[in-house]
Amino acid sequence: MLHGEEDPDLTEIRSSTKDKVDFHDPRAVRQLTASLLRRDFDLTVDLPPDRLCPPTSRYLYVRWIQDLVESINPSYFDDFDITADSLPPNPHKDRQVIGLDIGCGASCIYTLLALRTRPKWRMNATDIDLLNFSYALRNVQANGFSARCHVMKTKRDGPLIPLAALELDQLDFTICNPPFFSSVAEWKASISGEGKTKGPNSVCTGSEVEMVTEGGDLGFVLRMVEESRVLGQKVAWYTSMLGKLSSTIKLVEKLRELGCRNWAVCCLGAQHKTRRWAVGWSWRDLRPRAEIARRDMNIKHILPLPTDYKLPISDIPMERFAKAIDETMHNLALQWKWNEELRLGYGRATKNVWSRSARRKRKREEGGKQATLEKDVELKDESDNEIALGFEISVQTDELLIRWVQGQDQVLFESFCGMMKQTLQPMLAKPQKEKNVKEEQ
Repeated sequence: MLHGEEDPDLTEIRSSTKDKVDFHDPRAVRQLTASLLRRDFDLTVDLPPDRLCPPTSRYLYVRWIQDLVESINPSYFDDFDITADSLPPNPHKDRQVIGLDIGCGASCIYTLLALRTRPKWRMNATDIDLLNFSYALRNVQANGFSARCHVMKTKRDGPLIPLAALELDQLDFTICNPPFFSSVAEWKASISGEGKTKGPNSVCTGSEVEMVTEGGDLGFVLRMVEESRVLGQKVAWYTSMLGKLSSTIKLVEKLRELGCRNWAVCCLGAQHKTRRWAVGWSWRDLRPRAEIARRDMNIKHILPLPTDYKLPISDIPMERFAKAIDETMHNLALQWKWNEELRLGYGRATKNVWSRSARRKRKREEGGKQATLEKDVELKDESDNEIALGFEISVQTDELLIRWVQGQDQVLFESFCGMMKQTLQPMLAKPQKEKNVKEEQ
């Protein structure tokens, strides 16, 4: 708990019980939020009494977005240094990123947290409510972010992702906390604790424009989905929070129905009393790491496709095993980079070049002395074609990890992993203990 001695502004609103804050007192909740943001993030916020007061746990959503965006590098192959003796802790943390906060609210909390924790990020924040817009603009200016943030008032019947009005061609992500309820009656029932064994943990100061929309949270996000089908790859990751697990499940089912094969789900505050969920989807083919795309979610039928394939290794000389992997890749008609020091490599293929028929065909076509030259020409030509599969291979202490980095075809990834298992099986001490993340899930 934040003590009044640490923040004098808290002293006058603390209840008579020492070190306690009355969470049913709107003024106390606003001050606690402002004090925590000042202490933890060095942010100054002005919060109106009749608009949403966001809990500081909202950073969980921002943090997930950061992990999602930073786990993907469009230049993963070209940027890979085969001579490096170590990798930086987060090589993509400092790259420039542009985001859109849809319905930023008076606090503009997501935008402020994103800008404070990522100095090279730029944000755009929109809201249809004039009071929210004016406070959001004031909060952005008060924290010195005007040069990195564009706050814009939008219209209720306008697009949720107004790229043209923002004068943007592309975005790296959207972030959104939509209205959760489909009617005023549903909203009032929720804040009164109707149907629950306990009443609400804290007071709700939100206004109708922030809390109610046609179709509730699912209806709002489905509007985003429809816009995303038109915008396509102009936005790398479309994301939104949802207030109901049922809405989360229905959203993922809709994305599947529309043919989306690249999505991510996260339970926000899995250990907290109040849980929220976040869903992200992309029409691009670059895939986030599995631990990010499936964070704190255990509902199997909405989990995204597995992107990790693991083979346990033991009692095998690492140098010999790593060399076998490198040689296997060099014998295939694909692009391949290998760092011997890190035992890490990246590969790209425009089609299945590892099947038996593909390898037999290649062997017939190579023709002795011209083999190496022909392969170089073939790879040069294929480098301009669409990548069907991008992958990362790393040899770790007790396992071989193959990670799906790029592509839309799960069968192709599984086929590649099967080939690697079969090729390396003679070297594996205990092949019967193969560990496939897909099977685990």
